[in-house]
Amino acid sequence: MSAVSVWATRLPARCGPAAAEGRRALSGGDSGEKTTKELLDEAARYSQKFDPATPETFGTGWEGRYKAMQHINAPFQELIWSRVQLQCVRWFVDEDFSIKDTFPYLHQSYRIIRHVSANAKTEKDLDLIKPLISEDYLRNLKENLADSSASERNLGVAVHSAFGTVAKAVIEFDSEDFAETNWRLGTSTNRTDRVEFMKTCSKFLLRTEWLTLKIRFVAIEEDFVFDPSGEKQPGVIENRVSTWTFKGKVWNLKREDDDPNSPPLITEDLPEGVRKRNPVLTWVLTKIEA
Repeated sequence: MSAVSVWATRLPARCGPAAAEGRRALSGGDSGEKTTKELLDEAARYSQKFDPATPETFGTGWEGRYKAMQHINAPFQELIWSRVQLQCVRWFVDEDFSIKDTFPYLHQSYRIIRHVSANAKTEKDLDLIKPLISEDYLRNLKENLADSSASERNLGVAVHSAFGTVAKAVIEFDSEDFAETNWRLGTSTNRTDRVEFMKTCSKFLLRTEWLTLKIRFVAIEEDFVFDPSGEKQPGVIENRVSTWTFKGKVWNLKREDDDPNSPPLITEDLPEGVRKRNPVLTWVLTKIEA
C-alpha cells in the first residue's frame, strides 16, 4: 500500500487531518492556500521517495512486538500506568476514544515527519508537514535548516519500520477550572455539599477537550548521503528510540445547532449525554525527546 493511500483507507474518520478534507484548515479559506488534505497527500508523496525498497522490520505478530518492546525497554510501571490513564480517558473524557484506531495515524505521522524533516532542502518542503506539527516545532525545524551547512543538507534518513507504545496520556484542564473549584466540598460530611462538588467536577470534566499522548517509538532507520548526482548512497542502519509528544482535540462539547462558535450546553444537572464525538480528531506533534 502506498504512503498516499494510507490516509484514505487505514485511518478512521476521527483519527487525523485526513478527516478535514476540503476544509481550508490552515489559513486559506478561499485565498488559494492548500487544504490540509492536499498538504498531507503531497507530504506522503514526498515521504514515499525515501521508503527503502526492501525495508527491514522487527518481525510480525507477537514475536515482532516483543522484539520491538525489548528495544524500547519501557519500565513495567509505565506500561501499566499508561493503560490506566487511557481507561480514565474513556471513562471521563471520551467514551469513544480508541488508541487502537489512533496508532495507525501516529505511526504514519512518524514516518512522514521523519522523512520530511530529515531530508528537506527548503522551508517549502517543511511546510508540507504543517498539519502534523505545532507552529513552534515547525519554526524550530526551519531555524535548524537555515543554520545547517551544505554538507549537512546532503545527509538524509530513511525509515524502514517503526513501532510505538503509549508512555503517558495526560488530560489537560483549563486553569480557570482549577481556580473556580472548591475542592473542600469533596470531603464535606454534608450531602448537599458533596452533590454540589459532583456537579462542579462534572462541568470541570466537560471542559476537558485536549489530550496529550507521549508515544515511545523504536524505529529501524538508515542514514544515507546524497552523491553529487542526487542519488542516495546506502549508509548505516540502526535502531533508534525516541519519545514523541502529540496533542489532540479528542472531543467537543455539545453546542447549539452544532455550531462550534456557540457556547457549550452545560446545565446545572449532571451532564448525562452532553458529550459529543468530535468529527475531526487532529493530532499534532509538539516535542521529540531522545
